[in-house]
Amino acid sequence: MRRSIPEPVVALDPGSGPLYQQIYDGYRAAILDGRLRAGHRVPSTRALAETLGISRLPVLNAFEQLSHEGYLEGRVGSGTYVAASVLEKERAAPRRAKHRAQASTGGTNIDRLPGQRLQREHQANARSVRVVGAMGVQADCRPFRLSLPGLDHFPHATWSRLVCRHARRMPVELMAYGEPAGYLPLREAIADHLRVTRAVSCDASQILIVSGSQMALQLCARVLLGPGDVFYFEEPGYFGARQALAATGARAQTVPVDDQGLMIG
Repeated sequence: MRRSIPEPVVALDPGSGPLYQQIYDGYRAAILDGRLRAGHRVPSTRALAETLGISRLPVLNAFEQLSHEGYLEGRVGSGTYVAASVLEKERAAPRRAKHRAQASTGGTNIDRLPGQRLQREHQANARSVRVVGAMGVQADCRPFRLSLPGLDHFPHATWSRLVCRHARRMPVELMAYGEPAGYLPLREAIADHLRVTRAVSCDASQILIVSGSQMALQLCARVLLGPGDVFYFEEPGYFGARQALAATGARAQTVPVDDQGLMIG
């Protein structure tokens, strides 16, 4: 039986930070402390925005983050629900706590666990780096590389197993050139996801699969900008995006940022 939660479980305070963060924190806390159980149906983003008296965008951002982290799941033609996987997380929490306790007391040789040795060395190196700011205050420095993940943590064995499994039964059609817009089943799945999670009315013919974010930025720039146009860009910001936009002949007008984002006005 579906259990619906018609009322929001969060009270917003305009002076307590970004609205999407307050919504995210409120729903996440309600799920973790048991006020919202697996299978509960949460309000639609449109209904929740109207009830809270705010724009729909913060609600969309909060629910999208909750979905990415496995707290919510969308069901085609039905709505958004607290994910069943939340129960698994709750069950796994005591096991994770026990494992951490064993590791801290020497009960488990953590160096023998797959991938843990590199991770510990990486964390140790990160902790050893210190930066002294202009005011003489020391702060921890963490390694950061734009657009490049921790390749040493890639699950090579799992990846190889999955590639071999699917390559053995790959149809011959996939060995030739595919559709210019991208693999049709993938575009259909993306369209279904957008309809359920973002209330975007679209179909697979309107979805375009690109090779990466840089290609997407370049295509958008060519459609939206022309020589002599002015675009606003955060400073500091992603250099690749600024380069893609400026390649059209448009001119960047930089806007400073703080911990809340663009400083407009």
